[in-house]
Amino acid sequence: MLGPYQLVAEIGTGGMGHVFRAVDTRLDRPVAVKVLSPGGWSDADLRQRFHREARTISSLSHPNICALYDVGEVALAPEEPGAAPVTVPYLVMELLEGETLRTQIDAGQITPRKASPTGRRSPAAWLPRTRRASSTVTSSRRTSSSDAVTRSRSSTSAWPRS
Repeated sequence: MLGPYQLVAEIGTGGMGHVFRAVDTRLDRPVAVKVLSPGGWSDADLRQRFHREARTISSLSHPNICALYDVGEVALAPEEPGAAPVTVPYLVMELLEGETLRTQIDAGQITPRKASPTGRRSPAAWLPRTRRASSTVTSSRRTSSSDAVTRSRSSTSAWPRS
């Protein structure tokens, strides 16, 4: 358990942490929990970067970016007697089922050229919220049905982005 989240299985590892499939025990729903790697627990710069990532994700709204549900820290008992407890930061995000875009490209299911419109559309998420809706509508009108797999959040990533 990590707070109210029951970790089920590790589903990915990135530069800053590990991502787990988990269950939010309060809402009984599947989630993805990203935990800062143990090497970063005492690294002030890495912890700051982890929290900055949470703030950035929470300010974005785009079909190709998972939603942030929660952010927190949990104190772990020290392994050595007399040592101070360690606080472990975590992010809780929408669990996206399916294959990663990289897996689809490597398997030949989609070409990098067909995948590239996903990346070109993503900057709309960075627009101020007042302009985002009209920009997203405009970009989706230019999208052909042949690249629908790259637009679907459920098929572009099996775990949250680092």
